[in-house]
Amino acid sequence: MTAWQIAHQWIQQNTDTTFEEALTRNVESGLVHASSQHFLLAHEAHYNPQNPIPLMYDLPPNAWFVELFVSTTKLNPIREFLNIIREAREYVLWCRRGTDKLRVNTWSQMLRKARLA
Repeated sequence: MTAWQIAHQWIQQNTDTTFEEALTRNVESGLVHASSQHFLLAHEAHYNPQNPIPLMYDLPPNAWFVELFVSTTKLNPIREFLNIIREAREYVLWCRRGTDKLRVNTWSQMLRKARLA
């Protein structure tokens, strides 16, 4: 299966939204990257560590919120993600495998995890 097919299947099985709704939302106000090996849905947000929830969209963005990232390669997924998102933000945020727990890394932490810094 290609990365976008895996993403489509995951969204159908794990969320209340359709693949088309998720895709449209990110095409209109976020970032969509699709290739045979990678699929990414992300958007910019403002994250305040002192008040992490909710993410703010009416303030200047300082974070990438990764809604979904699929990689079919055996390479370091963080490195692959950073190669796709070229514009650094202070934070990278995501909820792993559909949970509500917000995970937060600084951009420099991501670089270290990818062994790029």
